[in-house]
Amino acid sequence: MPRKTVSTRKRARSIVGEVAAARTALARNEGRHEQARAATWHWDLASGRVEWDERLKALFGYAVMVTDAAWRESRIHPEDRDRVKVSLQRATIVTHGAVWSERYRFRQADGFYATVTERAYVVSDDAGPRAILGAITPTSAGRLRPRLIRSRSPTSGPAARACPRG
Repeated sequence: MPRKTVSTRKRARSIVGEVAAARTALARNEGRHEQARAATWHWDLASGRVEWDERLKALFGYAVMVTDAAWRESRIHPEDRDRVKVSLQRATIVTHGAVWSERYRFRQADGFYATVTERAYVVSDDAGPRAILGAITPTSAGRLRPRLIRSRSPTSGPAARACPRG
C-alpha cells in the first residue's frame, strides 16, 4: 500500500509541475502578444527626456521619437488628465520601485482618442526615483471621435427638452 501512495504522490507532483509549466508558457506568450501591441517609452527623470519606440507611430500616428512629459500629458484626454497625472506622481514619489497602471483616453495624431492601458515601472535607487519605463497599449476596438468639451446647463439638452416643466 505505501508503494501506491508514493506513486500517486509522484504522479500528482508531475501533474502540478506540468500545469505550472503550461501557465508560465501561456503567460510568456500573452506577454509577447501584449508587448507587440504596445508603444514603449523610457522617461529619464533627471533630464525630463522621454524616448519612445517606433510603435508610437504604428499605433498612434506620431513620428516623434523623443518628447518630454508635457507632450505626453497634453495627449491625455482633459477629463482623464488630472487623475492620470496624480496617479503617476503618487507611484513615483510615494512608492519607489512601484508598478503603475492606469486606463484612460489618449489623443492620436489624427485627433481621435483611443482608450489605452498604460503600465510603468518606477526605477529607483537609494537616492530615489531615477527613471520610469512604460508601455501604452490601445484597448479600444475603435477610435473615439474628439468632442468639444463644454459644460451643459441642467436646463438644456435632450433630457431637459423631454421633461415637461412645471
